[in-house]
Amino acid sequence: MNEVVATSAQASPATHLLYGVRRVCAAWCIPRATFYAQRRRGATIPPATVATTPRVRRGPQTSDLLREVEAAAAARVEVPDTLPAEWAVPGVDRTPDVGTPPAA
Repeated sequence: MNEVVATSAQASPATHLLYGVRRVCAAWCIPRATFYAQRRRGATIPPATVATTPRVRRGPQTSDLLREVEAAAAARVEVPDTLPAEWAVPGVDRTPDVGTPPAA
């Protein structure tokens, strides 16, 4: 944690702006919530774990999401292009104009 505090207080040589806790934590793969919680408790993060801790992302992984999308596409229900005859309005053509751009 001491390294995060020290680095976040340094200024970038190119922009002359402070790096800040947000940017340092993102670069070192340390969740900011963990940084603030440990700072509140007075704990320190050992330097060896800063660069070696793998970043774990929440939510569905790519392979899981791909399987779900493929399953949804396979189970897709076909939708008819026209309305049922009982919904027809006399004198109104409701067939879709395929290939015709909408009027502006």
